[in-house]
Amino acid sequence: VLRPVLKLRTDPDDPIRSKLDADYTNALVLVGWGLATLSWLLLGTSLYCVIRSLPFAMISVPPDIGPKLWFVSIAACSLSVVAGFLSLLPGGAGVRELILTILLTPIVGSTAALVVAIAHRLVTMLSELIVASASKFLETTYRRSLRTTT
Repeated sequence: VLRPVLKLRTDPDDPIRSKLDADYTNALVLVGWGLATLSWLLLGTSLYCVIRSLPFAMISVPPDIGPKLWFVSIAACSLSVVAGFLSLLPGGAGVRELILTILLTPIVGSTAALVVAIAHRLVTMLSELIVASASKFLETTYRRSLRTTT
């Protein structure tokens, strides 16, 4: 898929191009797509869990939407994240919440939709902070272990 782009954008004798050609495989692209899909599903599932965790939000969910709420959560979350990217604001500040509120209002009501959008933003920020902190801790631990062994 990317080989024609690489050939157009680089000089045939460029050593970087040969390295990219050697590292690039279709299997790697499929793994990337699979992981990206999994991340979108997990992000939508986190929104679903936020909705389900707030009793006042679940009260107003229509019975016919109930079983489809997971799919609606994934779609609403995906659309809000893409809109946030397109807004060019840092982290889609406010845009993600606005889109989520608009999309969830017919399902859970306007007040609950706003609370769900803000709670989901807090949950995602907290989870990103935890993962970033764990990554930094692991990196620091690894670098220290390299220093002590040499």
